Amino acid sequence: MQAATKAGIKPGDIALVIGAGPIGVVTALAALAGGCSDVIICDLFDEKLAVAASYEGLHAVNIKNRRPGGESGRTHQRQWRRCRV
Repeated sequence: MQAATKAGIKPGDIALVIGAGPIGVVTALAALAGGCSDVIICDLFDEKLAVAASYEGLHAVNIKNRRPGGESGRTHQRQWRRCRV
């Protein structure tokens, strides 16, 4: 919750969380509770991302397998530009 508070999120923001372990998932959920419309959570491990993806509003991305480009890549790039870091 502290990370979400320090980020100064506002309703409608998009957040990017690096790491889908327990702390990352809790941080992502705190960002949703703080008003973010979408939260992108990135990790290298599909098992962790599967848990994160089970929560509504969290978009799990495996950064190891992700290749830039394509429509999906452009959509994520647009979202990432709007993220509050």
